[in-house]
Amino acid sequence: MSTYGKNVRIYAHRGLWGGVKNYQNTYEAIKDALDNNFLVETDIRDHFSEIVISHDFATGDDLPYKNFLKLVEQYPHLTGHAINVKSDGLADNIIGLGSYTNLFFFDMSSPQMDIYKKKNIPFLSRLSDFETQPLLHEIAVGYWVDSFSLQGFETNLVNLKSLPIKNNTIFVSPELHGFEHEFFWEALIKLIDSSPCGHIGICTDLPFEANKFFNS
Repeated sequence: MSTYGKNVRIYAHRGLWGGVKNYQNTYEAIKDALDNNFLVETDIRDHFSEIVISHDFATGDDLPYKNFLKLVEQYPHLTGHAINVKSDGLADNIIGLGSYTNLFFFDMSSPQMDIYKKKNIPFLSRLSDFETQPLLHEIAVGYWVDSFSLQGFETNLVNLKSLPIKNNTIFVSPELHGFEHEFFWEALIKLIDSSPCGHIGICTDLPFEANKFFNS
């Protein structure tokens, strides 16, 4: 249990989908996460001039992003949802739909990061085993911390200590990449308890377990 208690933000990865992949990023999965007081990590891309919620190629049956915004607006106590940007050129449409200042956008291409900054769209800079120096972190509102190897998860925690503290840091939990999560959760607890970190979040497929572990 962390002495940081009840401050780690739990992000339900593509909503609450109960191991059924076809349920990911659906209206129901996202609403279930919100109903359980979890923040949401989800994905956006363009489809015939409309922004939709979809990790992979859009099919035409995807949840419109504007409907996602209407849904999360019903939960005003939950702010800072994480939006993985899968397509370039969405900034103007994001602004046009409104309700973007309380969201964190990430994973857009590097030229797009500069555009998001100029348009005052809050974005996160990536730290990973491939990006040991987060690109344009000076103008980002926080860090998105990911790894594609077991060793990388712990290396990221070390590298993070050498970077300027940001208000928002969201960690990807190892089970998203097929690894065991327990060792990383323990290491993250130690970081939280020993270092000033700003607001910490974790994106996980195990939101109930994570909430119990970090916030009990």
